[in-house]
Amino acid sequence: MKRSWPKAGEFFDAISVKLVRRLPLPLACWLGGEKGAIEGRRALKKADLSVTRLRDNIARFSGATDPAELDRRVIEFHRLMGRIYAEIPNMQRLYASGCVEMVGQEHLVAAGKPCIIVSAHIANWEMVLAVAHYSKGLSMLFAPLRNAFHLAIVHAARVAWPDVTMIPRSPIAALKIDRALKKGRNVLIFVDEIRQGYVWGPTLGRAMPDDCNRWLAARLAVRNDINLVPVFVECLGLARYRVVVQSPLERPNGMGGETLARHFADQIDQRLEAWLRPRIETWFCLPSFDPEVSAPPNRRAEARG
Repeated sequence: MKRSWPKAGEFFDAISVKLVRRLPLPLACWLGGEKGAIEGRRALKKADLSVTRLRDNIARFSGATDPAELDRRVIEFHRLMGRIYAEIPNMQRLYASGCVEMVGQEHLVAAGKPCIIVSAHIANWEMVLAVAHYSKGLSMLFAPLRNAFHLAIVHAARVAWPDVTMIPRSPIAALKIDRALKKGRNVLIFVDEIRQGYVWGPTLGRAMPDDCNRWLAARLAVRNDINLVPVFVECLGLARYRVVVQSPLERPNGMGGETLARHFADQIDQRLEAWLRPRIETWFCLPSFDPEVSAPPNRRAEARG
């Protein structure tokens, strides 16, 4: 059998992972940020579609217009992403060292078990998994990365949390989630997924289809008669985060079926947008978000007939 050798970039990544695991946390995160800032400056020089979108979105949501200020914010966005990638192999060290504050965990307890936790890729989104300490059984829906090496790094960081299992996105993912819920496990779903180069949530003024993750979460909650609990992460500084567990979504008396699912889906969107807008420059999906496109590629093709 022909041996598959790692690519040169993977060798560099492997060395980087080993390095950041051994360095003091602030230094490891700072170095990751500086690497990200370098990538940001390179991206500005290339001026490709993603950096153009990022720059335009920062201007749209923040109101900033000065070109130098926009460039600075683009670099800061990449700096944050670089820090996050350095932090992922250090998740347990960050949590154990007290760098992660958690508030509102009483809402998770009050929601009952099982429940569906909805979140988004804001700040260091991987820190949402810290709720595993209060879940006693957590399964996470995820979209597998194309790069198997990077997937292995992220997977190892995720399953290091107490009793966390992974459910890959697939045609039978909903069935697997149902099984996990029936076993009494909480389920984590990110509701701002990127598919086909399109950001499927939040709406942020767009008309959205009903086959995105927020609808999946809403329908699963209705079908299993369980609560939906939003949890978001906030950046407090270098290697410091706050995980905020919000109160379960409102469930009006007498409402059920598709009407209740729509109510839940709308609430998920409102909670996410309310959290996201003041922190828009910490949103991982910002370089992919196109506010002028109100339907994903397949839906646009259907509309053209």
